[in-house]
Amino acid sequence: MPRTFILDAPGGLSERALEFLRRSARRVPFDRGLTGDRLSREIQRLQGRPCDEFVHLLESVQARYGGLAYTSGFFQGPVRFSPVCEPEEAEEELEILYAIETGSPAGASIKADGQVEIGVDGAGVLESHTWMR
Repeated sequence: MPRTFILDAPGGLSERALEFLRRSARRVPFDRGLTGDRLSREIQRLQGRPCDEFVHLLESVQARYGGLAYTSGFFQGPVRFSPVCEPEEAEEELEILYAIETGSPAGASIKADGQVEIGVDGAGVLESHTWMR
């Protein structure tokens, strides 16, 4: 998985997607939350086991898409990629929250196994494709 921000190295996208990004997208600051060793320690504390693959997945998603922003005609407003992991309880499933924020109840998150969940207010559908690691 490329760890270069999508606007700096958009390889693999269609011409249509490239044109859209060139015309409409920008990079904005976003809160990365817990990352690296701090996130690893928190996962270990809560779940009693390390999860280095998940930490790597979060870092890859943040590097590639974190801060990507554009205005969407479909959502009639801003779309922003703000991937973060905020584990709080041992029973809670690890996931990357706010992978895509739409300014509406619709959005997307990424499960620990790399599946993308697209949905509205916590009721979502898992995409058949998993995040490329």
